[in-house]
Amino acid sequence: MACRMRAGLCSVAVALTITGCARFPEVDAAEPVRTEPVTPPSIAPIEPIIERADAIDVTSDTAKEIEERGAALRRRADALKARTD
Repeated sequence: MACRMRAGLCSVAVALTITGCARFPEVDAAEPVRTEPVTPPSIAPIEPIIERADAIDVTSDTAKEIEERGAALRRRADALKARTD
């Protein structure tokens, strides 16, 4: 029994090794080979993002507003789920 299992595992290992060496022209053709240098993406400055975040007026009612909005969204999601059931 153990010998049969070893032979099976060896067969699977050989099969995986052989398929790993296979060439797939569809995959090779999907991505063109680049010969020119690739320019890196530009990095956006963070200052405008920080300024927008600082401009948000956070009050003591902000948490309450967010919780109310979340509750309304949960009610809407429950209503949509009920329609599909």
